[in-house]
Amino acid sequence: MIQIDIESSEVETRNKRAGGTYQVQKGFAHTFDKNGEPKRYPEEVAFFVPKDNSGNAVPYKPGKYKLAPQVLRVNNGFLDLGFPVLEPLK
Repeated sequence: MIQIDIESSEVETRNKRAGGTYQVQKGFAHTFDKNGEPKRYPEEVAFFVPKDNSGNAVPYKPGKYKLAPQVLRVNNGFLDLGFPVLEPLK
C-alpha cells in the first residue's frame, strides 16, 4: 500500500497546452525501493484534483490517504494505473 500524506488543501492551477486550465494538489508518497523496503523519506508528488458534478475542483483535506483499489486495473493484459483516487486511511 502506498500512503500519501496531504499537508495542505491548496491547489495549483496549470495551463493546458491546447488551452484551458487544470488543477493539481501536492502530497508526499511513502514509497519503496527495489527490494520492497520503505524509502527513508517520502517523495513529493502532484496529482489531479477531483471535481464535483459542476466541474469545480474539490481538493483533498489534509490527512493520510491511500490509493483506492479501483485505480489498478488490467488493460489488454497489462497492469494499468488509472486516474488516481485517494481514500482516507482508517
